[in-house]
Amino acid sequence: MVLTTSAAKAAYEHIVHVVLQADRTNAIYLALDHEGCNDIYTFLNLKPADIKELNYVAIDGDQEQYIRKGDAKKIELFLMFYKHKQKSVTPITDQTWTSLTAAEFNAYRLTL
Repeated sequence: MVLTTSAAKAAYEHIVHVVLQADRTNAIYLALDHEGCNDIYTFLNLKPADIKELNYVAIDGDQEQYIRKGDAKKIELFLMFYKHKQKSVTPITDQTWTSLTAAEFNAYRLTL
């Protein structure tokens, strides 16, 4: 997988906003942004320890706080979904990042 910088950012934005359903005020988006995560490569390389330590400052706040366990788990589950897809008959390719849907991810989550 070798994406251009702009394509890697577009893939990341699609995954966060569409698949994880995290808008720019959501804790997931804010925590990933605070961590410096802004492309699909950085996102896919997050380790469980990194995810547990994600923190953010809420739009209407001034104190850092850790993301909720449920939000951290949602990120971990997406990383598991990615690995699952790569082993399937329809792996994610450079061209298919932006065609992934929240429904597809949620269906995977419900099977666990």
